[in-house]
Amino acid sequence: APRLIISYGGRKDTGPHLPCSSSPSISITCLAEGAKPEVSIRFKVGESDWLSPTYNEITPSGLLFDTNATLNYQFIDDPNGNVVTCETSGQSSINPIAETQTLITPNCNLETNKIEATCNCTSNPPVYKYILSINGKMEVGNTINVENLGGSNISCFGVNYIGVGTSSSIVLESTTVTNSVVYTPVCQNISSVEVIANAKHMKKTD
Repeated sequence: APRLIISYGGRKDTGPHLPCSSSPSISITCLAEGAKPEVSIRFKVGESDWLSPTYNEITPSGLLFDTNATLNYQFIDDPNGNVVTCETSGQSSINPIAETQTLITPNCNLETNKIEATCNCTSNPPVYKYILSINGKMEVGNTINVENLGGSNISCFGVNYIGVGTSSSIVLESTTVTNSVVYTPVCQNISSVEVIANAKHMKKTD
């Protein structure tokens, strides 16, 4: 029986700004390794009908076959997560094999002590970019030294391929008098930057 692996790709940006789109396009890739005979793969996202892959590639591996299928999907955020399923077909002697995961936008928590503030987020797919906001000024990273930031308002964001998570704001204990400048966070359209996972050598299906 083949082994199924799900991975994700999408538009990715590493700058100090948030993506504007609330409905990003992501790629969902399902790899079925070690099948004989070769298998086909179909997808389901949330309550959708079964969907055919956008790209599909079948590669011989000795006496076995690997099927690599990618679905490009316009994701709509659901606070409760979206279930992704890929399923094989084409082996009369073996029942279809399915792999299921839940997509979740980042859930972020900001922790501080007298020395530093650290942002931690849980999500699926994993966070690819952390942003710390200090009085509204964005800085990329999940940790910052706060020894000279007394009185500042700090929050953090985690960005993955399907959305953005935000922590609660924390006002640091003021140890000195500071003149803080407040910035207004802005988002940036990153449609010009796109990474499609595992699609490099695939052919488009009809």
